Amino acid sequence: MNWNRVQAWTCVVCGVTVRGPIEVIRDHTLAHGQAYNPTGIAGNQEKILEAKRRKEQPIFSGLLAYFPDACLAVANCSWVGNEQHHPGAPLHWDKTKSTDEKDALVRHLLQSGTLDTDGVRHSAKVAWRALAMLQRELDKEKGS
Repeated sequence: MNWNRVQAWTCVVCGVTVRGPIEVIRDHTLAHGQAYNPTGIAGNQEKILEAKRRKEQPIFSGLLAYFPDACLAVANCSWVGNEQHHPGAPLHWDKTKSTDEKDALVRHLLQSGTLDTDGVRHSAKVAWRALAMLQRELDKEKGS
C-alpha cells in the first residue's frame, strides 16, 4: 500500500469516515458491496446526503422500537378493514373507500379506550386514520 495516497471518504452505507490509502477505502466500500468512487467525498455528495437523510428517518429505532404493540394494533386494524371492504383479497389500502380521515379520526377518538364492534380498539383506528391523513398529505405534496 502506498501511504502517500491517504484520503478520507464517508461510507454511504454505515456513515463511517474511512481514512487511509485508496486500497483501505476501496476494501471498506467493497465489504458493503459498493463500488469505490476515487473522486472521494466530493464525487459522492448526493449519496452521502441520501445516507444522511436515511439516518434521519429511523423507521425501526424511531417508530417500531418505540411503539411495537401500537404498531401491531394498527397493522391488525388494516387487516380487519381489508377483510371488511375486500374479504379474502390481499391486504391493500383501497384509497377510494372512506376518505373522511379527520371526521372518522375524531369519531373514534371520542370512543378511545374501548373496542369497536369489530373488536378493534378505537385508539388503533385513531392511529390508522392519523397515518392515512398524513400519507394523503405526503402523496399530494409528491404529486402521487
